[in-house]
Amino acid sequence: MRVKNFRVEGRFLCGDRMQRFSVVLRGVREEDVIEKVLSEFGSRNRVKRRNIEIERVTETEEVEE
Repeated sequence: MRVKNFRVEGRFLCGDRMQRFSVVLRGVREEDVIEKVLSEFGSRNRVKRRNIEIERVTETEEVEE
């Protein structure tokens, strides 16, 4: 198994409007990275999973510092 970098872009409900986000995470599979995004946003921002919209997941070479 090889660990890859994925860029995840989407929107989440912040108050009464949608806020855009873009994060780079490491994972083996795309599904693992999506689960991590849902988990982290729920924990950090108190957002329910149903209020997070994943628009795009792409494999990338860049590394977030």
